[in-house]
Amino acid sequence: MARYEFLKLGYGQHQAKINDLITQPKKLILYVHKFWITFCFLLLAARVSAQKKPAVVHLLSSARTVGAKNNGVDFFKVYNGTFQHENATLQSDSAYFYPQKNAFDAFGHVIIHQADTLNVYSDLLNYNGNTHIAILTNNVRLVDKDAVLTTDHLNYNTLTRYGTYTDGGKLTQNENNLTSKNGYYFGFSRDAYFRYNVVLTGKEAIVKSDTMRYNSNSKIAYFYGPTHIYQKTDTLYTEFGTYNTNNRQALGTKNNRYQQGSKTMVGDTLFFDDIAGLGRAANHVVFEDKEQRTTLYSDLANYTKSKDRVVATKNAYVILVTEQRDSVNKDSLYHPEKYAVKKKTDLKTAPAPTQKSMVKTASPAKSPSQKLAEKPLPVLRKDTIIVRRDSTYLSGDTLDTYITTFKAHRIRQEQFRLAGLVDSSLRGKPRPKPKIKGKNDLEAFDLNLRDYKDTTYRHREFFGKMILPKTPKKNIVDTAALNALKKARQDSIRTALENDPVYASRKVVLSDTSRVRVINAWPNAKIFKSDLQAVADSITFSNSDSLVRCYRKPIIWTQGSQLTADTIFLQMKNRKLDNMDLIRHSFVVNTQGDSTNFNQVSGKKIRGIFSNNKLKTLYVDGNAESLYFDYDKDKATRMNHSLSSRIRIQLKENKPSKIAFLSKVDAQLYPVEGLKDDQKILKGFIWKPKERPVSKESIINRPKIKPVKTASPQKPKPEIPVVKEKNDLAQKQVMP
Repeated sequence: MARYEFLKLGYGQHQAKINDLITQPKKLILYVHKFWITFCFLLLAARVSAQKKPAVVHLLSSARTVGAKNNGVDFFKVYNGTFQHENATLQSDSAYFYPQKNAFDAFGHVIIHQADTLNVYSDLLNYNGNTHIAILTNNVRLVDKDAVLTTDHLNYNTLTRYGTYTDGGKLTQNENNLTSKNGYYFGFSRDAYFRYNVVLTGKEAIVKSDTMRYNSNSKIAYFYGPTHIYQKTDTLYTEFGTYNTNNRQALGTKNNRYQQGSKTMVGDTLFFDDIAGLGRAANHVVFEDKEQRTTLYSDLANYTKSKDRVVATKNAYVILVTEQRDSVNKDSLYHPEKYAVKKKTDLKTAPAPTQKSMVKTASPAKSPSQKLAEKPLPVLRKDTIIVRRDSTYLSGDTLDTYITTFKAHRIRQEQFRLAGLVDSSLRGKPRPKPKIKGKNDLEAFDLNLRDYKDTTYRHREFFGKMILPKTPKKNIVDTAALNALKKARQDSIRTALENDPVYASRKVVLSDTSRVRVINAWPNAKIFKSDLQAVADSITFSNSDSLVRCYRKPIIWTQGSQLTADTIFLQMKNRKLDNMDLIRHSFVVNTQGDSTNFNQVSGKKIRGIFSNNKLKTLYVDGNAESLYFDYDKDKATRMNHSLSSRIRIQLKENKPSKIAFLSKVDAQLYPVEGLKDDQKILKGFIWKPKERPVSKESIINRPKIKPVKTASPQKPKPEIPVVKEKNDLAQKQVMP
């Protein structure tokens, strides 16, 4: 009664009560809570009273009905009866009907009809009209259009059309069969949830999952746990995704992994179309080919199954492993102080080691005791079995890798080589004279009478008949002997080239049908290694010959030297750098001492030889030209300019130690003081240290290009007139 105390007050009492509550906020809050509680109780009572009573189960028809009583409960024995409960019709061979409980038990050929497409069949049935629950056992079949659910025990709600089983069941729809331990079926949405040991068997795939939802309308399976999709030659693993059984398209968004033979691909999002043989992965993508020993990383990649091809277009890079210490976090070549212009004060305080000319000279032999004393003592290591590896990173705006045969790859590389050559056989041939069309479209030719000065054709026999000299008989040439001689010359030239260190190449012993993987990077292709970096417009790598091909304005930096050419080849052997070829317009620049003078070498072709991943020897062939400086106390004193057909350069501690001219040489020596800047460089000189990648992060994480914001035009500010004082004006008038 206390809750209705405020309602029983009169009008005057209301005003006094309100004034009292306004002056005391705590009492006001307490009364507001009482009002809300009273309102909720009234609303709940109204809702309970408005609820409908459960519908009554009606017996529509039967072949025979017999009344009986068991334990004081009245019931009817119904034979071939038909029951109606709301929108459900139930039939059976026999039944025990309990009108007081609004329930019945049915036996034999039980059928539940709902709507026009949903029917449930079983041998036994216990139905409760108050709860709408039907418990079906033995040979249970739920048929919903073309989907059939079979089990031995099913709990089915006729009001919500919701059925469950917990002792194993199977859902069949056309070519799709799903089995699981637990199952839940929703008749309105035609969704079926499966739990534990779920297996979906389709026409071309088998799906095994822990938790799955299957929609009979769309025929799409949804995964909510560890799932494997097994197809003919590949497997897809995911922990959250979908699989469309119509078009055989799979999508995974959690812990995804695609595998085909020795190839695997992972990514945060993974899509695969089995019919088209196309796949797509996004974010943290890793493609690995164990057979070809290739690993590709990117944030967006497309996969073509038929060609074993992957095209990556976002933050893509490939790791090529070489055996060496891993020092990718360090920059072994970037020395800002080396490229800075030194002041005079710096030159005075610098150490003064004397350096002799780099021309090959004989050094005095050292005794064995001196050599032994100069060798450093060996450093003991804790673990000498572990082999550390130095990774070579290859990146580009687009990375394309595919599998091809060795024969097809060889033909393609030959086409690339011929595409860069100029056909010189057309030089020197006269160009055909242009034809001039006259009247009536008759062809005419340009006649120059000045070229026709001989008029003897008018009197051919004026001096008698011309007696031609007899031509001697040609000796019969033995073509077989000539071919043998020609072949012998070619073999000798080939043998000489094979033994030539500039043109010698490593033979690849592979059959024409051998499978090789090719990696193409373009444009803005880059390579980073702890002691070698490179940039080019496009770079190609093949594991058949372990050759890295750099095309279009390639630049390589290694051991303080910059190497440029039209095309550059880098070859690895046993996971180590073996040799390097600079083809056409080859140029090598090396810094020594101050940054204003550069040691330079140019030629048609340059061959570099590596030892333990270090550049040791350079062979320059064809129009070889060198320019290098001699230093005294860290200051350049003389410049050596040499011309030869072939030069050999040996490097030591990132500096040219010996230069040998292998043919006739034209050398000149100039003092540095009187030389101009143009005289200190060779033709084709290029120096671009700023383009060199300084770390692996600089080629992996590409900076995003932000749109340039155009500044809005500003309105000109109005000029404020300056008011001058009278004294200033008076002074100006006085001044002459």
